Amino acid sequence: MKLGAAYIRTSVDKTGNKISPQQQYNAIKGFADNNSITLVNEGYYDEDVSSENFEDRPAFQQLLEDIDKYNIKYIVFYDSSRYTRVVKDFINMTTNLQEKGVKIFLANSGKEVNLLDWNNNTMMDLIQSIFDQNMREDVRKKVKANINELVDMGCYIGGPIPIGLSIEEVEINERKRKRYCLGDTKEIELVKNIFKWYLEDDKSLSEIVRLADEEFADILNENDVKKYRKNGTENNYNGVYFNSKKIWRILRNPSYTGYMVKNRRERITKKKRKDSTMEEWYWSKNFREGKEPDFTPIVSFEKWEKVQKKCKQESLNKSTMILKEKIALIYYQAC
Repeated sequence: MKLGAAYIRTSVDKTGNKISPQQQYNAIKGFADNNSITLVNEGYYDEDVSSENFEDRPAFQQLLEDIDKYNIKYIVFYDSSRYTRVVKDFINMTTNLQEKGVKIFLANSGKEVNLLDWNNNTMMDLIQSIFDQNMREDVRKKVKANINELVDMGCYIGGPIPIGLSIEEVEINERKRKRYCLGDTKEIELVKNIFKWYLEDDKSLSEIVRLADEEFADILNENDVKKYRKNGTENNYNGVYFNSKKIWRILRNPSYTGYMVKNRRERITKKKRKDSTMEEWYWSKNFREGKEPDFTPIVSFEKWEKVQKKCKQESLNKSTMILKEKIALIYYQAC
């Protein structure tokens, strides 16, 4: 019996269309059936992971273990991009697997990836892999450099516009750019009050939510900022209220200081993000050089900085409390 495994990794192809796991598996299963290969399961599946290394792919690591455990001799990928685009990994992993007697195939082309026998197909795959990697790295560096340049100039780089701010067109170095500016006066008043309630009046987030809902309930009607509310519809606002999570994000947003910042969130997968530490943020050139803000601030940097210290302390206190509760529960269950 020719025992094989299907490896599936979701990503975006060159046209921007996502190739679903089912599409990949169908192609792999068809190839396996046509070549009398029996698949051990319905595929080793890594969802939205990078093609840059094998270590961060749990399913692929499991596949490597099962190759030895079940004596799997065939691995089928949908195409080379689902395998890897990194030249070093391509060579090292392929050579390692082939030395174990494992054959590697690409279902969409029917080609065998074989570095022990340098045929034309394998050479073309390797050349394509090198080209893809170099092109991706080149594009990534250019995009990063362009975005950094915009941030250095204090320009808008996309994304949701914070409540209280708006966008205006400015001319910088004889080119039209976009930059934050002050927005609706009612929204500005709300943002200022949120910082005051939290820092000076020592209000909790739940208290701020209640105060915002009582004093600024008309903002939703006037400016359609539904993203800062929970529930409700466009024509029915009964029972809607400001969201504690959004209040927290307003307090954490450095844009209110008048400086542009990027790298505030780190991409984990295509859909998952996590907050970066302030040390990882990329601030505009004016901030780094201690100059005036890039655009008119709503709160001073000094006040915003004090808020961050309080936010950090409250997060630490909350984590400590949760840990104590867990320890108390373990102690209670042990008694």
